[in-house]
Amino acid sequence: MKNRFVVVSLLVLVLSLLGSALEYGGGGSYIIYQKYDLTKVNEMLTAQGFPTINSDAIGYGGGGYGRVSPNWVLGGEGAAISLKQTQGTKTTNIQINFGGMYVARVFAFNGKAYIRLGGTMGGSEKTLILAEKTNDPLSNREYSIVAENSFLVKPSLDFEYMIAPFCGLHLGISKSFTFAKQGHAIEDIKPTMIPDVTFGAIFGF
Repeated sequence: MKNRFVVVSLLVLVLSLLGSALEYGGGGSYIIYQKYDLTKVNEMLTAQGFPTINSDAIGYGGGGYGRVSPNWVLGGEGAAISLKQTQGTKTTNIQINFGGMYVARVFAFNGKAYIRLGGTMGGSEKTLILAEKTNDPLSNREYSIVAENSFLVKPSLDFEYMIAPFCGLHLGISKSFTFAKQGHAIEDIKPTMIPDVTFGAIFGF
């Protein structure tokens, strides 16, 4: 999975440079919010004596794109989310990473406001890690309970407003759908029907 994120990052860079050459393109970073249903996994954690996890997830990501036709852009994006809680010597950590290729139809308004309707297709990974630390380093323990690799489909609607010729603000609404293809399905770590929300800055030409 890490190699895939490297490939996606390189794709983002190449397409951003390509977009610059075509006089349209760019990218930036964002904060992402996702809501998860962790009822069953928290029941399991309580039974095992580990701290439970808040269902509100905030992570960080970024992406870039270049214009491939007057009204279409192509690029990539990726993000990482960590749901972590420590209680005493025990720590629960759910790590969620995703990345993929992004394509969208662009609608321009007055040269400053843009709407992008499209989505991302790629991969995602979820891992549940339980750790216990003591004063004796030799007694510390960490367990990667489950690792799941999934195919990702993420339709999205993005709004951009340019506050300067080369930068602007971004607000996005999306919904992530994953289909397990490797590892055990972590059905107890699943997003709710509440859409994902992203907010950040963009830089482009």
